[in-house]
Amino acid sequence: MGIGNITTVRNGHHSPIISTEDGENTIDLFDDGDYPYMHCYIELYQDASGKVLATPTAGTIEFQASPIGNVFLPLESGGTINATDVNNGQYVPPVFYGHVDTAKVIFNGLQNAPFAKIILWRND
Repeated sequence: MGIGNITTVRNGHHSPIISTEDGENTIDLFDDGDYPYMHCYIELYQDASGKVLATPTAGTIEFQASPIGNVFLPLESGGTINATDVNNGQYVPPVFYGHVDTAKVIFNGLQNAPFAKIILWRND
């Protein structure tokens, strides 16, 4: 089900700690520049304060991007990552090539990782 719209996030600033309940979550990006790339980073936690890293045992995390804000497109590079690869540094951060107004993160079947923090970094 997800939590819906997370918040407006400035480039390179992290989201609040969010639930990894199954479903879609959108992140509106503060438009502080016209950047041709967006990199997606994530950490998974055991606690809502984000102090204890989780050791996920299953699940996937998918990132999508919308250049205008309504129609979401898959990322060209690594849009879906295995949750088990996140906190051990074994994933390649997904990349979207093009302008991004809104991003979407989709959690599917995460186990032993109830919370997450996301950073969307746009650059040229």
